[in-house]
Amino acid sequence: MKLIGKIIGAAVLTLVALYYGTFLIMPSITVSNDSGATIQSVNVTLPDSTLDFGSLERQQQNTIHYALHQNNGDYQYRIVDSDGAIRTGRCGSVMDYEVHKRVQIQVNKHDVICSD
Repeated sequence: MKLIGKIIGAAVLTLVALYYGTFLIMPSITVSNDSGATIQSVNVTLPDSTLDFGSLERQQQNTIHYALHQNNGDYQYRIVDSDGAIRTGRCGSVMDYEVHKRVQIQVNKHDVICSD
């Protein structure tokens, strides 16, 4: 009976390690709201998908991981401010199988800063 418990415990630990390990491998985008006001919505379009970050309160950030397999292209963002103003732009480049890539999009009062 103890052997079965050890096997089940080892299997659970392995699954948990694999689950959290995928977040270390998968690329991600983090959007930070440093604008001093609520942002209604943030969308970032990749060559193969669109990431919806939803609304962001002041000083809030949101991170989304995306699939390793991507066609080459760039990050295109669309930000709707609380007053309805829309900011769009492009930044950085997306390439296929970029392991552990971390992109930061910082939304300020007057501009958007991207870094990767």
